[in-house]
Amino acid sequence: RVDVKRPSTRVGHKKAEAIVLTAVQARKLKQKHLRTPQGLRDKLMMCLFLDLGLRASEVAGLRVEDLADPGYVIVYRQKTDTVDRMMLSDDLAQVLREYRPHMRPSGSLLRGSERGGELNDQVMSTRAIGSRVKLLGRDLLGLYDLSPHDLRHTWATEAAKTSNPFDLRDAGGWSNMQTPSRYVDKHDVVNQRIKLGY
Repeated sequence: RVDVKRPSTRVGHKKAEAIVLTAVQARKLKQKHLRTPQGLRDKLMMCLFLDLGLRASEVAGLRVEDLADPGYVIVYRQKTDTVDRMMLSDDLAQVLREYRPHMRPSGSLLRGSERGGELNDQVMSTRAIGSRVKLLGRDLLGLYDLSPHDLRHTWATEAAKTSNPFDLRDAGGWSNMQTPSRYVDKHDVVNQRIKLGY
């Protein structure tokens, strides 16, 4: 039992606990951006995370062509090798209209940016998206370790409050029921949501 006595240390860069944003913080991340091309791109990115619960790899992989069907987006989920059709939220539809003049005719949806707020022809990688989320978390919320997964965790935690587990599984792009159960807070009264028809 020597291992039990050893101090435990985390392997890798993942945080021990996810940051779950409040509704006020989430709205701030979605709304408080400059009216520059970069600001519109950042607003779009935050809506993709907070309104659809996408993974960073899914956001990085989005293409202009994935928005061909008005009101919907097609998402390729690399982690499960599946493709899902998702309905746009009102905020997402609005920011897409604002971002449209800055979109490429085809190809990657999110464009890289310059220090002055202009967009360039670079593609935003998963790593670049993570860095941008961290910077925006610091600048807008005073949170110094915000990650794309925290935004997905926030979405899942909020969605779990009013969704059945199967809808949450499908919307989150999980292939099992165990993973979304991590986002569901246990109630003080465990049977309060059980409704019986007899």
